[in-house]
Amino acid sequence: TGRDPRAAVADLVAAGAHPALRHGRG
Repeated sequence: TGRDPRAAVADLVAAGAHPALRHGRG
């Protein structure tokens, strides 16, 4: 992907820290 590896890691961390937000936003 064209995204930075840190961005991907941050996304995974955010998903793990806030799974409710991930599913609640959509």
